[in-house]
Amino acid sequence: MAAARVIRLGVHATKPPLLAYRDEAQACTRCQDGGAIYKHNDTWARPLFDRHLNCPSGVLVVAEAPNFDDTFVEGKGYLTYDIESDPTGNFARELLASVALTTTDVLFTNAVLCLPKARDQRHPVTGKLMRACSPWLQRLIDDVQPRVVATFGLKALSAVRLIEKHGLRKLADHAGKPVPWYGRQLLPLFHPGRLGRISRSAAAQLADIAVLRGLLADKC
Repeated sequence: MAAARVIRLGVHATKPPLLAYRDEAQACTRCQDGGAIYKHNDTWARPLFDRHLNCPSGVLVVAEAPNFDDTFVEGKGYLTYDIESDPTGNFARELLASVALTTTDVLFTNAVLCLPKARDQRHPVTGKLMRACSPWLQRLIDDVQPRVVATFGLKALSAVRLIEKHGLRKLADHAGKPVPWYGRQLLPLFHPGRLGRISRSAAAQLADIAVLRGLLADKC
């Protein structure tokens, strides 16, 4: 295994690791300087985190980026997977339920912590943003020590490669096929959003994630 880049940005010994991680990452303004993240009504996008900040199942899910509503709608400010209003969240819940998990059993994060700058009415995750956020992603994995890192989409798979190379490039060839990575299992999956379901049907995605049952059952 390649040597890990251990990142510790002033951890407070009296705080639980995930609370220290959240507080320190929330203070990061690295991507504001070059305008790489979104600014709405003079307010910069900010790092978003899973509301629960725990990982009882040992599964860390890495998606791509926060969305606009979670970032700027009053009363949110954390990652959501709403079953009522968010088709992506609805299908993500269905995927997890198929392997007897709920959204509170896993810990969610993204390849980048802040909503990227808009381009052509989208918010593309750039390589520059992923490189800037990579120390935070590695820090989270080191603090959580998950048994499985499941990536939702190609951007997420590319983001974890910045921590340790895995040799997986074409998602269609590797979806649902776990590989050893960074001292744990890496499970590449398609993104549960609309575009992801166009590339990989819902039935195929349910088959891809089914292998997670075996990974969690294996205590070795």
